[in-house]
Amino acid sequence: MPIYLPGFKHHRFLILKRLLFVLFSLIATATFGQVKYVIKGRVADSLSHKPVSYANVNVKDFVSGKPVAAFLTDSAGKFLWTGSIKQTVSITIVNIGYQTKTITVPADSLKQDTVLEFAPIYLSADERQLKEVVITASKPLIKQEIDRLSYDVQADPDSKTQSVLELIGKVPLLSVDGEENIKLKGSGNFKIFINGRPSSLLARSPKEALKVMPASSVQKIEVITTPPSKYDAEGLAGIINIVLNKRLIDGYNASIGTNYNNTLGIGENASITGKKGKFGITGRAYVYQDFKQTLETENNRTTIKPYASLLSQKGTYSYVGNYHTENVELSYEADTLNLLTASINFFKSNYDDRDNLASALYNGQSQLVQSYNSVNINPQYESGLDLDFNYQLGFKHKKDRLLTFSYQYHNAPNNQSNDILISQQFNYPLNSYRQANENATLEQTFQADYVQPGKTFIVDGGIKAILRRSFSDYTSQALNPLTGQYAPAKDLDNQFDYRQDVYSLYHSWYLKLKPVEIKAGIRLEHTEVNADFVTQESALNTNYTNLIPVVSLQHKFKDATINLGYTQRISRPGILQLNPYIDRSNPLFVNTGNPALKAVLNNNFELAYSTYGKGSYNVTLSYSFSNNNIQQVTTLIDTTSFTTYQNVGQNKTAGLNASISYPITKSFSATLNSELSYLWIRGTYNGNFYANNGMQGFAYATLNYKLSPTWRATASVTVYSANITLQGSTNAYVFNSYRLTKTLLDKKLTITAGISNPYSKFRYTRVQTQTDDFQQTIVSQRLYRTFGLSVSYNFGSLKAELKKNQRSINNDDVTGKNK
Repeated sequence: MPIYLPGFKHHRFLILKRLLFVLFSLIATATFGQVKYVIKGRVADSLSHKPVSYANVNVKDFVSGKPVAAFLTDSAGKFLWTGSIKQTVSITIVNIGYQTKTITVPADSLKQDTVLEFAPIYLSADERQLKEVVITASKPLIKQEIDRLSYDVQADPDSKTQSVLELIGKVPLLSVDGEENIKLKGSGNFKIFINGRPSSLLARSPKEALKVMPASSVQKIEVITTPPSKYDAEGLAGIINIVLNKRLIDGYNASIGTNYNNTLGIGENASITGKKGKFGITGRAYVYQDFKQTLETENNRTTIKPYASLLSQKGTYSYVGNYHTENVELSYEADTLNLLTASINFFKSNYDDRDNLASALYNGQSQLVQSYNSVNINPQYESGLDLDFNYQLGFKHKKDRLLTFSYQYHNAPNNQSNDILISQQFNYPLNSYRQANENATLEQTFQADYVQPGKTFIVDGGIKAILRRSFSDYTSQALNPLTGQYAPAKDLDNQFDYRQDVYSLYHSWYLKLKPVEIKAGIRLEHTEVNADFVTQESALNTNYTNLIPVVSLQHKFKDATINLGYTQRISRPGILQLNPYIDRSNPLFVNTGNPALKAVLNNNFELAYSTYGKGSYNVTLSYSFSNNNIQQVTTLIDTTSFTTYQNVGQNKTAGLNASISYPITKSFSATLNSELSYLWIRGTYNGNFYANNGMQGFAYATLNYKLSPTWRATASVTVYSANITLQGSTNAYVFNSYRLTKTLLDKKLTITAGISNPYSKFRYTRVQTQTDDFQQTIVSQRLYRTFGLSVSYNFGSLKAELKKNQRSINNDDVTGKNK
């Protein structure tokens, strides 16, 4: 039985209802505010009486023959036209395979505020058409461009039934590991955008956002491994850009959906798009609630130096919460040269976590020397707000020449608290205590871009300023066992204010010479850092300048391409890595950030070959290296392990990525996405030298079978190898899933049932750390067997696109977001 948070039951759908009501009202007002008269009807086949979708409807002045309007019928064969002329008009309906039909509407029937509705208009088959000639074309899933690889989500039949996170495993160069963390060429150091812009929705935990975002709302996923110089130089492995659907009409198009999952909970989603003349609007909302879940945890550590001991911890972890996000985009095209766009994105999550732990420490003779029990009550509140404004100016004699001015506001606060209740102490000195941490990142961005197009040569350039402030304020309180009261522990408090300003200037060139294309550029970035440790009354001030080159080449053949690219990328630490907050929720396994971290410079080389025919094939060879790399490291002090981040050592990776998408038959298709890489990591930390290297990779395979025009079955399997770190590794895993999909009501209604990992209820992740002094393993139980049901309904019609600025702000310069 579902467990609801207090009050959540009564307003679970409130956000969706309000969004739909406001957007429908806006569209209805814009659409019908100036109605003179309305002509509507439905076009159908004369024999089957089935609707004739997307037929051409042309309205002309009957006397002069002058065109008045032209539009299409919708997917149900319906049309609606708002007119104002007083003369007799003729309505001509044209569609391939049918005889043309013309209807005359006399002027005396076109009266003010009249609704003139035709009886069904039947089209007869055109007997002159060739019979039994079938032309089929398969839209390619993958497209290799000069500096990126694009995956057409709408061409994938699974996009109607899966979330974006589930679909990402199919995208070449991308993968999802056992903790649902996204990887680009095996690396977690990349940037992820929505519509070319960073979003607070993805700032801290993209997997939580993408697991509830329907893939049907996405047009394509771009993997940019050699980002051009217009992008900030951050993200060592590259950029993932999720492009949402932009199809809008003079009218509206909408969808609603709900899903149930025995582990994720109940979720709802809604989207609506509308366009009337110069004004366009689109809105989306996602809501889901996690059911309460209780899982097991286990921590073990064997100490070798300075004395032998064994630490054993066993416990449970439970959580329940809810998550929602809303997005609205507006567009106003004043004329063909002036375009204004704006967007607002908001998300919020509330979770109540609880840990129960029993800890025991034994000496080398297996004698108990210390023990305690603890309960950690850990509510978490997180939210984010993005505001974007863009103005695009075209030029009268060269409309492709563009000047764009952009502004972005981004705010992502996060509140966390730990109430640790300790009991049944045996030789354990600590009493119950409390921790609270408020942290956030606030940034403003100003940007101007200019594009000078040409037939074979394109030049663009721009300037940008990012003014960013991150802060953390954490406090601690310790219980006095004599009074039973909590008192401030000032020695554990800290206030941290981190300011980072990045100023950049870029220039790039794009040369088209059949069959070769060349894109090159250079980016100059200056970074100023000012960190203020308020509590310690100390400060850190530094600045540095980087000149970043980038070059991409592509040679096109008839059905294939060869790409070669080189660039440098910068990894700047983010608030999650910098935050000096010391998380003592488990007092023997402490985690903290490092505000003294420095930026890392990475060199990336890439060679790719892609071919397209009946199927799509892509093979990519890559090599990257960096010095002074940021690594997560652990050291042992007495009986407590401290984990933090440090600039240590060198990181080298040589990789091979291969993907295949192939239609075996008309109804049966297969996809394979794989990666194999060799990793070398070495560095010195706390006076000790560490080195680790080895092979790692993954393989994802899926089979799609179209049982009938309205039934589809899908099966997939993922194999993920162990992941290598400087001091250890994580374990491998295998994941499989099976889905059955049914479409109804002319494909407007989609119902999907699925099950994943039916052979085992739980999976266990193991993070191993090994040094000369100790060996430790952290084991977490994860729900593995899942089953779910989803229902979605689409309605409306599609005829034209909402215009968007061709250039906008892309803040991809901070790492530490994609955990």
